[in-house]
Amino acid sequence: MLISGLLKGSFIPPENIQELRDEYLFYSGQTLNAVRIDNWKLVFPHLLSSNVGSTIGQDGWPDKLKKVQTEGVFLIFVVTQEKVII
Repeated sequence: MLISGLLKGSFIPPENIQELRDEYLFYSGQTLNAVRIDNWKLVFPHLLSSNVGSTIGQDGWPDKLKKVQTEGVFLIFVVTQEKVII
């Protein structure tokens, strides 16, 4: 019932539903990688897959991705993508 209201654009939350949360949590498995609140995103050190330095494989697919460790904790203003290292 809730999904059909979303699809029709007429979603009215029931009275017993909790308020929507302002934060968005980014996980990889059980590891918290980042938290976004409004226009700010706080990123913690974590492993990520990167295709930087890889060659183009067959049929447009990239070569194997490399695991890269991000360094430090930083804060991003999402609107301008400006990064502040903490």
